[in-house]
Amino acid sequence: MPPKRRPDDIEDLEEIERSLGNLCLIADRPITHLRRKLPQVEPGSAESFYLCAAYCFDLQRKLEYTYIALRQFAGRADPRLARRLEADESVLNAKGLTWKQRAQRAERIMLKLYREIGQEHDRTVKRLARQASAPKARRSRAS
Repeated sequence: MPPKRRPDDIEDLEEIERSLGNLCLIADRPITHLRRKLPQVEPGSAESFYLCAAYCFDLQRKLEYTYIALRQFAGRADPRLARRLEADESVLNAKGLTWKQRAQRAERIMLKLYREIGQEHDRTVKRLARQASAPKARRSRAS
């Protein structure tokens, strides 16, 4: 017997689909679109620094929009993840740090996180890639 549907299931599904659509819009459109970036800058120049800064700020802007796109689901987030995020924030935003020290701390956190999830993520991507190249009959059995 199928589970009972709540009256708001369809609305929830529409919210999820809208949020996924919003993420899709946020995920693309690099700065200056298809124009080449590297030929325009000399490595080590002020302009190369600003190119990197622009991309960092643009990435952060997109993350802020990601929050906007998903904030209706924030109350359903895992409290353990929130605790980890807070711990990272306190390490990165400690008073008196130089930007170099913040960068070194950010790298350590990123590498620790990648060691935790990197292999799992790689396996997931490879598994899904194999499904995409599998014949249709075999793919339906794998699902």
